[in-house]
Formats: sequence, C-alpha cells, structure tokens
Amino acid sequence: MQLHEAFQLVEALGVEEANQRIQQEGWKLLAITQRERVGSVYVLGKAGPVDPKPKTDWEAMVG
Repeated sequence: MQLHEAFQLVEALGVEEANQRIQQEGWKLLAITQRERVGSVYVLGKAGPVDPKPKTDWEAMVG
C-alpha cells in the first residue's frame, strides 16, 4: 500500500506499538518520521472499503 491509497492513518510512537498494530490490528507501515521530543514515529495506514463490483461505463449508461 502507498500513502495515497490509505483511507485511514494513525501514528505509532515507538516500535513496540507499531509492531502490535501491524501484527494484531492489520495496519500497514507507510512511513517512518522523526520528532524532536519523541524520536521515531511510525505512520500506519489501512485501505478503505472496496466496492465488490465496481460499475463500468456501460453499466452506468444502461442503469
């Protein structure tokens, strides 16, 4: 998953929290940044809901 594909974002402060969210809650690691007072911050994301049958142009035209 890339950052522009994420529907929901969360920051994890520390590797332990990031690992827990990735392993137990299904988050994906998108980026790692630094903050002066906190250190490493892990940006995690989840994809949005997927339409099981997306409409094609033809289906949109005929209803």
